[in-house]
Amino acid sequence: MAQAAAVAKPPTPPRRRRASATPRRLPYLLIAPAGLLMLGFIAYP
Repeated sequence: MAQAAAVAKPPTPPRRRRASATPRRLPYLLIAPAGLLMLGFIAYP
């Protein structure tokens, strides 16, 4: 009976925690305001 229970329930793979995306995007978030200001000055006239 113990084997039947082991066969009926497949082992679940270990869960991997999703790496935080903040460190990868941080430089873009810091540069974005300057880029928006430059685009604003170019598009204004």
